[in-house]
Amino acid sequence: MADESFQKEFLETHNAYRAKHGAPPLTLSSDMNDSSQKWADHLLQLGVFKHSDTKNGENIYNKTGSAAVTGKEAVDAWYGEIKDYNWSSPGFGMKTGHFTQVVWKDTTKLGVGVASVGTKAYVVAQYSPPGNMNMPGYFEKNVLEKGGHVLGNNAEEEGFHGGFITFSSGRFQKVKHHVFLTNVIIKHYDFCLQLNRACLLLASSPQAEAHVYCATQTQGPCEHMSSQK
Repeated sequence: MADESFQKEFLETHNAYRAKHGAPPLTLSSDMNDSSQKWADHLLQLGVFKHSDTKNGENIYNKTGSAAVTGKEAVDAWYGEIKDYNWSSPGFGMKTGHFTQVVWKDTTKLGVGVASVGTKAYVVAQYSPPGNMNMPGYFEKNVLEKGGHVLGNNAEEEGFHGGFITFSSGRFQKVKHHVFLTNVIIKHYDFCLQLNRACLLLASSPQAEAHVYCATQTQGPCEHMSSQK
């Protein structure tokens, strides 16, 4: 069973990774903890690896070995799938679905259950609202690249002004309105007519961590420019 220490580490590891991708922190749900625990117990009893019939999102991790499983270990394994995610063609993949659920922006609640005996252990996580919704635009909106940031209408942050409403990954459409910058460096831009957004990767200095800021669409040719020092 997932004790308080396991739950805390599990939640904190999720939220640390989500912060890297511009996703808000999750909170634990006692009801979802219960349902996750019930399914982990079921998997251990049967010795199988399969998903439940929950309407929530669900990640499963299993381990065989003498060392006790940790919350961080399970989340690290799921997040490690980022290496296989195709940012130029966002969408669901069998090799990346755990990662995309971990950082899915619209998810707000998390549950976790752990079951172990001898050298076998199962960790079950459930997520609400569920991630990996494979409809047009959902992955672009919910799975942001590292440093991705979503601004609300009439947002004004770090000298980047305007009505910015969308997200950070993929190829982008040129903005209609003027962009005013103060004390920032444009490290990258990628505008394209095919999609309904435009983004800039900005930083306060060449060495500083960059953040992605996005704006609404208009018309314009496809352009691409990589980092400016």
